Amino acid sequence: MMRLHLFLLCFFLFVKYNYSQVPSIGASIGYGRGYFDSGPEFFQWYSYNSLNNFEISGLISYKPVKAAFLFNSGFAYHIFSANSDKFHFLSFPVNTDFQLGNKYLFQFGLGLYIQTLLYKSTALFSEHSTLQAGFNTNVGVGYVVNDKYSLLVKIRKDNDFTRLFRDEIPNRTGKIEHENIYTFKYCTNICLYYRLKE
Repeated sequence: MMRLHLFLLCFFLFVKYNYSQVPSIGASIGYGRGYFDSGPEFFQWYSYNSLNNFEISGLISYKPVKAAFLFNSGFAYHIFSANSDKFHFLSFPVNTDFQLGNKYLFQFGLGLYIQTLLYKSTALFSEHSTLQAGFNTNVGVGYVVNDKYSLLVKIRKDNDFTRLFRDEIPNRTGKIEHENIYTFKYCTNICLYYRLKE
């Protein structure tokens, strides 16, 4: 029994020393384009009917010490806008990102998110899903200002894989067919992180 306790103690100390997490909090602002389309069109970056996509985010990040990866989460508030049409979304992403470098950073990763349509200023999508789920990919570069602050500029692409709503389309015979409509968006973000403690 003593050997088991000693082993567990050594294992705990090893994990704590080598993989203890360094938490950071932050905020970001961003701009890009967003659009609604059937699909999902995971690799499409632009659509002729795209809208402005403004974004503000709260960030939290955990990076295991001596690891090349980190876990990112938080929330993002998106506003799609074109003329008087506006769509307000709130999303909650969870990402695993890989980060290379000490002073100058290169980061890439992917993750999942859920989002909900909070408000719209148009009669479109009168019956829409309460929640959508999707996945995102991102790539970016950063700079460590000091032991507390770091900056990151990244490009992120979001792709829904559950529908926002079902569109009704009459075919040539007059019969109504249904088409699933999804949300897609990409955004360039400027992120500021503050490291809480070692």
